[in-house]
Amino acid sequence: MSNLYNSLSEVYEAMYQSFINYKDEYAFYSGILRQHNCNSLIEMGCGTGNLASMFIENRFYYTGMDMSESMLQIAGKKYPAAKFV
Repeated sequence: MSNLYNSLSEVYEAMYQSFINYKDEYAFYSGILRQHNCNSLIEMGCGTGNLASMFIENRFYYTGMDMSESMLQIAGKKYPAAKFV
């Protein structure tokens, strides 16, 4: 797995905050889920969990999955109410 996703997970976290519009991304995915009357999801490749809080705040049952343990550690610290595996 890439160094970016393991030992540089803190850099990934800072870098992605600068150019990804997570509000737009959440609106896109939540729109699809609501269109299909779905209130639970598993986000594959959740990284540091930047979408987790928006799904949880809007009463979705959220689980984030990622292969990078260091990414999951950051996600778990940021959003302890979420489930990350």
